[in-house]
Amino acid sequence: MVNVNVHKPPIFVRSGRLTWTNYFDSPASACTNLWPRICGTTKRLQDGGFRKSVAPVNRYEWIMDRFDKFNIAILVLISLITIGMLVNQEIIKRRSGYHEAAAAEKARYYTEKMALNATIYQEVISLKEQELYDEAMTKLQEVMKAYPGKPQSYVYMAQLSLKSGKLADTIHNYRLAVEKESDFMDKKTPLFIGHEIKELVTESLPKFGREKKLKPKDKAVRNALKDLYYLQRRLAGGCE
Repeated sequence: MVNVNVHKPPIFVRSGRLTWTNYFDSPASACTNLWPRICGTTKRLQDGGFRKSVAPVNRYEWIMDRFDKFNIAILVLISLITIGMLVNQEIIKRRSGYHEAAAAEKARYYTEKMALNATIYQEVISLKEQELYDEAMTKLQEVMKAYPGKPQSYVYMAQLSLKSGKLADTIHNYRLAVEKESDFMDKKTPLFIGHEIKELVTESLPKFGREKKLKPKDKAVRNALKDLYYLQRRLAGGCE
């Protein structure tokens, strides 16, 4: 019987960190030693009298580790988004509160201003409503001396001049009122008088246009047209 000396090739077993080499006596021995390693258990590999333990490869733990890291990243992202939304809502609330406070302050300002005007011009308004225009004008002049520079005085001056038939004076006083108080031309304020100024401009421009043709050198006519063009620009939203 012929004995055949078969060279047993080395078998390499890899762990996550080290590579171990072992020679087995037979294929059966190799299977016996390798099978527990493949299944993820610890096995001692023997090479003569040398013995060494090999750490198992646990793919379940590796997958769970990666899954935990992914979950943590998702939670961090959700937390950042939530914090950002809360901060944004707080900013919106503060801005809304600021706008509401500003609107309330503005409304209070106009209420107080109109109440003060009603007190100051009470007699002028009463005489005007009674169609006592000369008496109202006299009283208005007294008010203007006591309260110089008040824009509302020029509005009443314009209205009384119009009732007295002094059209050029009416136009000029409206201009002075608008120059001193821009709210007279602002529709968003309770002081707006643009409707009566618009009516005046619409009716007066053709009239003074004709007079300019008849009296081209008349200074009063030219000044009245300048005032009318100014009021017309302000009605269109132009600046001074």
